[in-house]
Amino acid sequence: MSTVLTCCILFVILESLRGEFGEAIRHLESGTRILTNHIPKTYLPNRDFQELAAIFHAIASQVAIFSPERVFPDVTHLLLPAAKKQKRIEGEFRNLDEAEDVMNKFDDMVNHISWDLDQEWENEESECNTQWSILRENVQTWQCQFEILVKKLSAGKEPIDSEKILNLRIQHKLWELLIEEEFAVDEDAEAHLDPAECNILLDQLEKLWCNPTRPRFGLKIDLTAALFQLYVYCTDESVRHRIIFMLRAQSRREIIWDSGQLADFLENDMVLRAVGLQTDRWPEIGPSANDGALLVFRPKGSRESSES
Repeated sequence: MSTVLTCCILFVILESLRGEFGEAIRHLESGTRILTNHIPKTYLPNRDFQELAAIFHAIASQVAIFSPERVFPDVTHLLLPAAKKQKRIEGEFRNLDEAEDVMNKFDDMVNHISWDLDQEWENEESECNTQWSILRENVQTWQCQFEILVKKLSAGKEPIDSEKILNLRIQHKLWELLIEEEFAVDEDAEAHLDPAECNILLDQLEKLWCNPTRPRFGLKIDLTAALFQLYVYCTDESVRHRIIFMLRAQSRREIIWDSGQLADFLENDMVLRAVGLQTDRWPEIGPSANDGALLVFRPKGSRESSES
């Protein structure tokens, strides 16, 4: 079983490198389904099995972060329990990796709220509102603990990873915007960045995006996702053109997201908006069953039901 799952991961990477993103997603879906359906001979805890589940979970949660519905089966129940990991120090992060791990869990929370819970936002006591309030508190707490860590690292004698610190600051800003939009008093209110503020963030992103030492292919979508989110949060045309230029200037792939393809998609989105044919705030990049998405993909269950 471990061999089959390892092959699935290798095929995900290979097909992504080849630009066959639909095939990459199919291998990812197959692997997650094998994980959820498999009954291991050695019952949990099974460290090898749990580590493979962690790899699939890390990749799948990034691939599907902008999907309107759950694409892959949930494998979080198969992950290594927190008690088995190194115990955290209360109220602070040990290092930047731990800060990043905690931030990654925000994705899991949003996915769970968006895909698994009833969307009863009008009911203040609903589970989706309760979980969103917890997420909001976690994002605020993360910032406090992160600043304590950065201060400690800056006072130390060891060199610090300034690029990672910058990247995490940018990611946190995007989380703040998402939280701000959801907690707006006016239901029609949308979080926006003015052009000046967005250009400052783009200046920071550009340092990371255009770094010649940064690999052309990666298994994290943080920079591509950040550029896409800034495109959504700032409607200024000159800023959007800058984002498209940045995407096109670097031939980079982050798992299934190709910077050139995303640039073309967003450029077309601007054309459609100019003539009133696109009104949705968030362009549907997918993976989605919608034929108009950048990446069209139908999970196995939906494919089988449509064929029958």
